[in-house]
Amino acid sequence: FGEIGGLMLSLVQEQDKADAPYTLVLFDRNDVFFPLESFEPTPEGVELARIAGEITLRALAVGHDNWSG
Repeated sequence: FGEIGGLMLSLVQEQDKADAPYTLVLFDRNDVFFPLESFEPTPEGVELARIAGEITLRALAVGHDNWSG
């Protein structure tokens, strides 16, 4: 999705496991990851994950502006 202030937001799924859930994950500069939410491995689940990711990235951007400003 993108990176804000050293945090990267990504959508991941276990490799070679099409039935595994998609997980919205936040990574920090030290490659520590924080799973935020899981979504069903369906087209609807992917769409919900994208919407949630966009909202989360916007919230991180606002928070970053407030913390660094």
